[in-house]
Amino acid sequence: MISPDGRLKEELLDVVPLKDRTRGIDVKEAMMDVFREANLSFDKLTAIATDGAPSMIGSVNGLMGLCKSDDRFPDFWNFHCTIIVNNLWQKHSI
Repeated sequence: MISPDGRLKEELLDVVPLKDRTRGIDVKEAMMDVFREANLSFDKLTAIATDGAPSMIGSVNGLMGLCKSDDRFPDFWNFHCTIIVNNLWQKHSI
């Protein structure tokens, strides 16, 4: 979020264990529950950075595809986390 003095502020909202499955719909439902519990408006979610797992980046059934097709997220952006990519690159180069 942007603070009143114009600085970018990051906060961790929650960590939620997924009990049985980790499909895109499971991740999205857990995320929506956290938003509801925190009384946050869904349209406040503008972007997510994820790893490259199919359940996250899938264009139809992944979290990204599900959010992009949901009218409650009108200006949604997704990003592949470059820290994860960099970490994998370093592991393979050693």
